Amino acid sequence: SLVSLRELVIYSNELRVIPNCLNKLPLLKMYVRDNPLGKPPTPPPLPLVLDHTQTKVPKLHLKLNQQSFFVSSAGCHVFLPGGAELMFPPGCLMTTAKFRWAEKRPDRKWVWLEEHDILLSRPLELRPHGVGFLKVGK
Repeated sequence: SLVSLRELVIYSNELRVIPNCLNKLPLLKMYVRDNPLGKPPTPPPLPLVLDHTQTKVPKLHLKLNQQSFFVSSAGCHVFLPGGAELMFPPGCLMTTAKFRWAEKRPDRKWVWLEEHDILLSRPLELRPHGVGFLKVGK
């Protein structure tokens, strides 16, 4: 019933089908860039399968005032305030390393946004930069 709708911008929304009701609007121009239109649903990622000799990956729930954490060769599943999660699988590091995290303001040279584009969260910076991780898995 939106017969007066003239423009609809729906970039990057994982849309696979445009509802028929939108195709019936005579004045409507749609912009649907970066949507997998016509593609089948993406299957969920396979769960990480660890060798049965491995122990469970330690979980770490950080508070707002905790800006750093340690990761050992056992790995770590880090839960940041605000909902972000970082997964360091067992064996990704040979020695224990200290990491610092921070949410940053979007910098135009790193985050390119088109008209009508928005970020759903702030960019996350993990330091120190250049840490060498080992390849895990087969």
